[in-house]
Amino acid sequence: MIVPIAITALVHYKFLLGKFSSILGLNVFDRRKSNLNPKYCKTLIYQKEGKSHLDKLVDLVHPVKFVDQIGFLVTEITTWKPNVVVVLDFDQEIFHFFKEKHSMIKNVNTLFVAVCSKFDRILDIEAYDVGFYSLIEENNDYLLFLKLSGLLRRKASDMGNKLVLEDVLSIDPDMHRINIQGVNLHLSKNNFELFQYLAENYGRRLSPDEIAMVINGGKKKKSDGECDCRSYESLTEDA
Repeated sequence: MIVPIAITALVHYKFLLGKFSSILGLNVFDRRKSNLNPKYCKTLIYQKEGKSHLDKLVDLVHPVKFVDQIGFLVTEITTWKPNVVVVLDFDQEIFHFFKEKHSMIKNVNTLFVAVCSKFDRILDIEAYDVGFYSLIEENNDYLLFLKLSGLLRRKASDMGNKLVLEDVLSIDPDMHRINIQGVNLHLSKNNFELFQYLAENYGRRLSPDEIAMVINGGKKKKSDGECDCRSYESLTEDA
């Protein structure tokens, strides 16, 4: 029992450290127009027949709910609005269920994770096809704990670093997605980086060269044909 306790303590320490880092990073944005929105990572776990043995494995920092009927998943997703949904015993039946609900998965800010007893290439492809973020093989409880804890910490960190402007616009850097008054828009990497940069510099006059620099991936062309290869973050700090 010593190893799981030590791992849980380490997970909690890293989670809290990430929270404080997010708080200390508030000066990156204009506080009058934006704020970082740290939250707990609410996790919904589905497993057939109520065999919910993950209550001892999931990081206790995050609120967790268990459901054992697949029909309740949609209700919990739309009402409780979890940040992460973990589907155990992922199989063809569950795949077809989520295929019918594909539009719902696309329009919620939730990370879906599938867990199967043995890795299957077809199931892996099908999980991604219906919008799942990852398929994890349930080798043993210890490895499953490590993988799920890592995903939860990553999602909580992304939520803590999400930019929110006046409760109207939110930007999710992990998914390259923006949300405007409840509508999710998926952008290409270049378009997302430009949009994010414009949002972070809300209210500031930007020069055409500065915008071109962002479009070029942080490389600003000089008159002599050379490139300034510093990132646009460092260039704006020097301005």
